[in-house]
Amino acid sequence: MQNNHYIFSKYPYENRRLIHQGELVRKLSYDFISQAGLLPGLRVIDLGCGTGELANAMALAGAE
Repeated sequence: MQNNHYIFSKYPYENRRLIHQGELVRKLSYDFISQAGLLPGLRVIDLGCGTGELANAMALAGAE
């Protein structure tokens, strides 16, 4: 995760941890989206999205 606005981005170990965390939950995120019936064009909000993996999965599914 490269985000210069993220408070811990200056710590390499934190970036590695977030990348690893995203990799661990990626399949769960995509499974959740497919089971939730998310359709292109639907509007969603992801509060406290952590690594952004779920928000990314929703955007790839066509959500706004």
